[in-house]
Amino acid sequence: MNDNILIIDFMNLAIRNFAAINSADENGNHFGMTMGTLQSLKFLAEKFQPKKIAVCYEGKNSAKKRRKVFAEYKENRKVKKSLNR
Repeated sequence: MNDNILIIDFMNLAIRNFAAINSADENGNHFGMTMGTLQSLKFLAEKFQPKKIAVCYEGKNSAKKRRKVFAEYKENRKVKKSLNR
């Protein structure tokens, strides 16, 4: 019996799809992130065939909370320019 649980970092998956799939409707509304994320979730579910899937989101001020536990959290990470579209 498969007791595997697939844990998804939703924000990471969504942002990756937003950057990779530049699709918009006739009004200019971006839908690549939504479609890509749903396709990615389907792909991962089919590939790993878990019994359960947990989708996790970062909470407000999560970096501050993590730094309280681990002071070096993302300490050496370079700041990147934001996407300007």
